[in-house]
Amino acid sequence: MAVNPGQVDTDLARGFYRSMAPPLTGPLLEVLLPHVLQPARSAAEDVVWACVAPEELVAGKYIDSRKAVPGPRLFAQRDDLASALYDKSLAWSGAGEEEEGEDQR
Repeated sequence: MAVNPGQVDTDLARGFYRSMAPPLTGPLLEVLLPHVLQPARSAAEDVVWACVAPEELVAGKYIDSRKAVPGPRLFAQRDDLASALYDKSLAWSGAGEEEEGEDQR
């Protein structure tokens, strides 16, 4: 099971939106954010609900707003694409270089 808590009113979320806002929009942003971000308590309640819900409702599912939503699209289930993404991620992060170096010793 995976739970989407949604857009939560935290310092992290507020900081993100402030950093992305064009200059001089600060006052407008402060008015809009409470309508876009949900209180942390609401997000926590959704997570707790998923933890105590009957297994048949949540097992192996993606939960959003206390309901299961459709699974990943077909292309997200392709092992060849998952492997390619993993290999690219290793290359981009440099993590794969450490493993290669260890093998060559």
